[in-house]
Amino acid sequence: MSFSFLVMLYASYASIGGAIKFLDDVHDRNWFFRGRTPICWCLTTGIAVLSGIWMTIDTYSAALVLALTISLSLVWKVDNRYFVTIPLLTLLVAFLFGFHWSFLFPSLTTLIILIPTFAIDELLHSLARFTRYSWAQWMLKRRLWAKAMVIILPYYFLFTFSHALAFWCFDITYDIIGLITARRVPAHTHLSSSQITHNHR
Repeated sequence: MSFSFLVMLYASYASIGGAIKFLDDVHDRNWFFRGRTPICWCLTTGIAVLSGIWMTIDTYSAALVLALTISLSLVWKVDNRYFVTIPLLTLLVAFLFGFHWSFLFPSLTTLIILIPTFAIDELLHSLARFTRYSWAQWMLKRRLWAKAMVIILPYYFLFTFSHALAFWCFDITYDIIGLITARRVPAHTHLSSSQITHNHR
């Protein structure tokens, strides 16, 4: 892999991770702000275009995109209009750029392993609310099983360490945006129009 390819891979994954978490928190925290709808749809489109392009040019990225989509659907985490649109638009972009299902053959085993891995992590994340221990909540919310699995797979020639680092870029950016939005907007908070105006002065 060339240096420029790796830079684009890491930057794309980090951008997608941050944008997905932002959209997730906008929905889950009922976060209203000026320009919310156009901003969210621009992010949705950007995520789909980037994901669709990487699906077309990189078999392991295709496996990651599909594994995340399938696993989140299985555990009912595709729960808002943006998250419904992203996978549909991603597939459309991928097929427009020439993606074919045979392109998945080299990473098919990886896909099969990652689907339950991501699903288990999402279920563990959901259990965090039921524990009173802060360290346990932190562990459950960090999706450590997926972080570990992408490091294990390269040893069996089912992934690459470059893609593992790219996934970590995705996940770390996801967590960073989550910390930022958690400080800015408490969960399930409805902001009044006067508060929205005040926040943007």
